[in-house]
Amino acid sequence: MSKVRVYGRACEAAGAGGSSGALPIGMRITMANPFEDPDASYRVLVNHEGQHSLWPAAQPVPDGWTVAHDTDSRASCLEYIEENWTDMRPKSLIEAQDG
Repeated sequence: MSKVRVYGRACEAAGAGGSSGALPIGMRITMANPFEDPDASYRVLVNHEGQHSLWPAAQPVPDGWTVAHDTDSRASCLEYIEENWTDMRPKSLIEAQDG
């Protein structure tokens, strides 16, 4: 689920737009952001540059990323990121600057 905006009458929603269920033109439906659900399960992913990402456990791992911390609570994953991603620079920049 990602943030989705729906315009027009093509989308129906229970209780929205009167008795027919059709949305009035211009009305928006916003879905919950899966990255901000405190009760969901997450993973921590890392890419080739050492950058970390909080990722919903129910979503497939995107190409170029690997699991650094497997399925856990959002709070635990954020704690893992805080403890393990201490230098925000990409790995290639660290190597170029530090020799």
